[in-house]
Amino acid sequence: MNSAVMMMLETPGLRSVLGRTLNIITVTGARTGNRYTTPVQYVRDGDRLLMLSQRKRMWWRNIVAQPEDEVILKCGSVHTIAHLADGDESRQVIATCLRLDPRLAILRNRDQRQRPTRR
Repeated sequence: MNSAVMMMLETPGLRSVLGRTLNIITVTGARTGNRYTTPVQYVRDGDRLLMLSQRKRMWWRNIVAQPEDEVILKCGSVHTIAHLADGDESRQVIATCLRLDPRLAILRNRDQRQRPTRR
């Protein structure tokens, strides 16, 4: 699925439609040093790009060890330093993403149903 989405994002006509909420991020593997590219949904908040991911996804774990990444947006490629939000900051980022793009609530609710609850 990722390769099909990435191919669509690399197609000029489709990129202008899909690129409003999807981007391509390239991260460096924490253990291997290999570069991995995956499509990610994002929300723009001023000069920040906020990205949400399901916990089961692996790409975001790599930014803890290697925060330098490359993001491909509609306007082109941007090199960034990623920051993984946790705790209260994570809750604030999620609230901001949901406020800026309410459609993300559907994905978030689906993800929470799939995630076991720990107490």
